[in-house]
Amino acid sequence: MIHSFRQRLLVAGFALATSIGAPRATAQPAPGDYVVPASVTGGAALLTVTPNGVITTMTTFGFRISAATMAPNNRDVAVLGSSGSAAFIAEVSPGGAVATVGTLPVSFSENLAVDQDGSYLVPLIGLSSIMIGKMDATGAVTTIMPAPSIGNGKPRGMAVDIGTGSYLVGEIPNLFSVRRDGTSSLVVGSVAINNSIDMISDARTGEAIVSQQNSLVSVNLTLGTMTTIVGGFNGCFPGLAYDRTRDAFVMGGSCATANANLIRVDRSGNATTLTAIPFPLDVEVYGSRNVVAAADPTPGTTLALRFSEPGSAGANYVAAASFSHTPGFALPIGTVDLTPDTLFLLSQNVPALFPGFVGTLGANGTAAAGVVIPNGPLQGLRFYVSFVTFTGAGLQAVANTAGFTVQ
Repeated sequence: MIHSFRQRLLVAGFALATSIGAPRATAQPAPGDYVVPASVTGGAALLTVTPNGVITTMTTFGFRISAATMAPNNRDVAVLGSSGSAAFIAEVSPGGAVATVGTLPVSFSENLAVDQDGSYLVPLIGLSSIMIGKMDATGAVTTIMPAPSIGNGKPRGMAVDIGTGSYLVGEIPNLFSVRRDGTSSLVVGSVAINNSIDMISDARTGEAIVSQQNSLVSVNLTLGTMTTIVGGFNGCFPGLAYDRTRDAFVMGGSCATANANLIRVDRSGNATTLTAIPFPLDVEVYGSRNVVAAADPTPGTTLALRFSEPGSAGANYVAAASFSHTPGFALPIGTVDLTPDTLFLLSQNVPALFPGFVGTLGANGTAAAGVVIPNGPLQGLRFYVSFVTFTGAGLQAVANTAGFTVQ
């Protein structure tokens, strides 16, 4: 089954070739750049940083930013902003134009994630505990009140668990899991010593990667155990992102530190300091939201998907689906975080059920695809989707894997 996937990419004689672009002189981000919101006098700036550490200013704002992530269209950068007592989510175009999506019911929040239906997720302080705010594309907000309630302090990191689709919420000093029905449980205590944390859900291992006071750790969500990837830093890191091109984690942030470092850490714990940034608040990798949907998958419907690889406009692609994201399988340009199971085989051989899983990315690097969800008692079934791009010069990129749970 793996061979058939590779065969569709390689049998035509595609030579393998990859390259890293030179630093650019423009302020607009390129795919793979790091996007960093930073505090400046009178508001905030959205900076772009090349993987080599070259900084340019994308745009500035007259309001505070506490978090950033790629918007569902994988072109704009979504930011979590505040002005006075008001908090809101806005989307920033590569040229710096700002459009407000909607306002939030509570002003204090420090992280921003995207759900499987393309909605934004924000951990918020409720009346007595942390709640989860969910904002759709129209700006409408619903809230999830975890039961039992979670949180005795400020909400910090948040991510969607790649393995289960549950919401992971970091609250000093604990890490909680909140299922979609609102039921919650403690995963592990004392994740953060006393300062800001951010987190991502790692498709390669299924664990939560957490940046905390002085270190980067990995949390086994099943066992509730924590392993230090690298420690010994001086400071805390409320910004964390995954750089799939280098299979590494990028940390950035500031806790009352005028110049905090942007640091890249590989899976072996080797850390590289890229640059110092005045008052950085978060970090994201531009172009990293590769597979998105605008609705939940439900029985008897076709889940509409959008594939996006901004650096591969005009390239060919092959997608696949699987019931599991691990163990993946390696290609010469990276690991595909899918398992070659029955669903994988169907996605390669039954195009009527997986429309658009083979094709060419448009001029903007996007393509439409879908997954036909049969009628039946499929609620709770979880599956994963990824794709690979290639041209006549060879393989180009392996997309980040996205997970979906049938509702």
